[in-house]
Amino acid sequence: MRTLIYVFFAGMLLACGGSKQKQGITGPPEQSLVSASDLPSDFNAFYSQFHRDSLYQMAHITWPLQGETGEPVDSTHFKRVLMLWDSTHWRMHHPIDFSTGEFEQQFEMMGAEMVIEKIRYKSANYGLERRFLKNDKAEWELIYYSDLQQQ
Repeated sequence: MRTLIYVFFAGMLLACGGSKQKQGITGPPEQSLVSASDLPSDFNAFYSQFHRDSLYQMAHITWPLQGETGEPVDSTHFKRVLMLWDSTHWRMHHPIDFSTGEFEQQFEMMGAEMVIEKIRYKSANYGLERRFLKNDKAEWELIYYSDLQQQ
């Protein structure tokens, strides 16, 4: 049930913004790109522990985790497919070394309680997306994961 509430909340944030703003009605929380240093301090602490501690990571994911994956169409093309990731097949997410310049990271704040992270491989048009939401216990959780796909 909690997962459905999170998905509904996230979907409403993403889907309802444009038309309401045109009508002069206040839409969802404002989206803004931010640097990692401008993210909330509690998110930065969570993000660091999330990548260091596998038990912490598993406990801070909303299961089954909604997202997308790429399904091969032929030898050179993939299509995006909705996915429910489960804990039994989850691969631990580790930190990426951005100092090499191979990857580009972008954070978007949706109000004060949702962070969208996009990581893109610079030399190819591929990337992934993760969405984190502060739950009703004021703890951050991963609520959406789209694995490496063509952008």
